[in-house]
Amino acid sequence: MPRRGRHSHRQIRWRSEDGFTLVELLVTVAVLGILAAIAVSQYATYRRRAYEAGAITYMRHWVPAQELYFQRYGYYADADELLEQPLSVLHVPNKLPYNFHVDSTGTARVHWWGRATPTQSGLRHFYIDERAQLVSGFTEPPAP
Repeated sequence: MPRRGRHSHRQIRWRSEDGFTLVELLVTVAVLGILAAIAVSQYATYRRRAYEAGAITYMRHWVPAQELYFQRYGYYADADELLEQPLSVLHVPNKLPYNFHVDSTGTARVHWWGRATPTQSGLRHFYIDERAQLVSGFTEPPAP
């Protein structure tokens, strides 16, 4: 009695040759290239948004820190280092591509403003004042 197993000589083959055709490989590479292009552009967008969100978060922390500084000293701080050292509430984010600057106006120092200037292209500039109003744009923010 002939033995009929899984590997008989009558096995059906789906392909007459092994491997892939050149057209199949080209289509696969093209699809992967399109997917990679989409992923890279989305990554750059997410990275830009994360940098901007970090800058905004840091600047929004200036408002309560300035109020604490004002309660303690009777005037607003004129540099973000002053907010960081005596109060120990702020730490300058060192991995953000921004230069941060805080200044108070006049000799009485009853008003303050702050800026975040990007060090990379494609990021927005930010400006904030003591009322916690944040203004942003791709060009230089308005003067205080």
